[in-house]
Amino acid sequence: MPPERPLPRLSSFPAFHRVADRKVLIVGSGPAAAAKTRLLGETSARIVVVSDRPGAELLADVARVQADLLVEAFAPGHLEEAALAFAATEDEEEDRRIAEAARAAGVRVNVVDRPELCDFITPAIVNRAPLVVAIGTEGADQ
Repeated sequence: MPPERPLPRLSSFPAFHRVADRKVLIVGSGPAAAAKTRLLGETSARIVVVSDRPGAELLADVARVQADLLVEAFAPGHLEEAALAFAATEDEEEDRRIAEAARAAGVRVNVVDRPELCDFITPAIVNRAPLVVAIGTEGADQ
């Protein structure tokens, strides 16, 4: 009889974060920040977007989901009372700085397109509320 192969183990545990009426921070100005704003707009979170130079796409999405927009540079104080944070500046050093500030503040952070910097990853989502299907690759590009 051949030896049993160990079952593959997940490096991430799938979970859902309760964000209803809680602050979720998104930092960025371009398409990545706009995409996260649209995604979070499907929840009842209190979305706060920090952008020092919001683009047209982001401005439209902020208005559509009724998020709060702070037109200023990111500062660690923006993390106060945040349940989650998304670093979506599309600049690796700035995203890294935001992630470090979030961890120092005890806030779980997702750094868009940089799974090695993430505390949690965002899977593909099929929203048929209250049914939600999440499909993930543990952050690997497929």
